[in-house]
Amino acid sequence: MPPAHCTVLLVDDNALTRMSAARMLKDLGHAVIEARSGVEAIAVLQGGSGVDLVITDQVMPGMEGRQLAAEIRSSWPDLPVVVSSGYVASPEDGSEALPRLDKPYDLEDLTAMIARLVPPGPE
Repeated sequence: MPPAHCTVLLVDDNALTRMSAARMLKDLGHAVIEARSGVEAIAVLQGGSGVDLVITDQVMPGMEGRQLAAEIRSSWPDLPVVVSSGYVASPEDGSEALPRLDKPYDLEDLTAMIARLVPPGPE
């Protein structure tokens, strides 16, 4: 059972991809905070925004998704991070240990991933 409500930090440098994913998350009843980069995402988290889950693009300029995930695990070890990518993960990129959403994903994929990583809300 998915959580009744959670706050998702959505990180993607592509505006159209970010807008589409944000719409799906909102359709599922979740609050969405959007960030265009890993640096922007870290700033959001440092601001104490009450994020329950981070979904980040893997391939971004500057800080890639796996690098962002490492930063998050270092400072917020209990915050789940999902890497989203349209590329096949290579063994040397270190992202195989992270939960992964393959692009393009749909509502069903998103629902299943959130249910897997975020505890259910009160009934």
